[in-house]
Amino acid sequence: MARGFRHLGSGYVAELDPAEARLVITLARDVLQMLSNRDGAPLIEVPQPRGGRFEKLADWGIEADGAPGRHRATRRERRRRHGSLAVPDAVSEPERESSGAAEDLPGEPEPAEDRWWEALGLVDPTEETQADEPAPRRRAPQDPALARLLPDLIADADAEDGEAERLRALTEDGIVASKRSGLEEAVRLLAVDPLRIPEAEAPRFGAALNDIRLVLAERLGIHTEEDARRVTEDGDTDEVSHFMAVLYSFVSWLQESLMTALLKRR
Repeated sequence: MARGFRHLGSGYVAELDPAEARLVITLARDVLQMLSNRDGAPLIEVPQPRGGRFEKLADWGIEADGAPGRHRATRRERRRRHGSLAVPDAVSEPERESSGAAEDLPGEPEPAEDRWWEALGLVDPTEETQADEPAPRRRAPQDPALARLLPDLIADADAEDGEAERLRALTEDGIVASKRSGLEEAVRLLAVDPLRIPEAEAPRFGAALNDIRLVLAERLGIHTEEDARRVTEDGDTDEVSHFMAVLYSFVSWLQESLMTALLKRR
């Protein structure tokens, strides 16, 4: 008969029947496989709106000519709108007008002394501006049990558009790696009789048991204490559900015994 965890020496010890230990190992491996399927889940590449220093060029009195990133304004307009920020031409405006020189010839570079964009601390507007790097996103798992293991870190009500997906893309791989590491360590520890958990590893072992319990709970439709009582006490369920309910009760008991031993130790 199984005995729950108790503190002994430099760790926590529990006694499980070989069949009980094998069942928990099988459950841990099943959860590991679920997480492996999620490992490296594809990202959704969503382009950001074109931004940068030229997104508000109209504020400077510069109008776009229809091509993205290419803008023109006459020197007279720039001088009137920017005042002292404009770099004066080597040739005065009246002289330029009397000479018949075109103010802005398409495809012809402007003189170096009239680099108004440098005076404003901007980049050359005749160069194509590149769109910002797309912000990676990742959708939540479609499997409800896996989604329960890897929930959104932001509630829908508090999230901006796509914020939960962007945060998931940044954090999920690390969370999956941590859970897999804990479950792999749990499998190694469960293979030894008696089950001995080093003191430093006890919280991580408890977290691995909790991951197993969450998957079983989702498969059984357990979301509240009332659901748990209904599932574990109802004798009218089918054979598979009854067996899963027994496993859920056993894993929950084993986890609770470890948490109780940890609290007593503290």
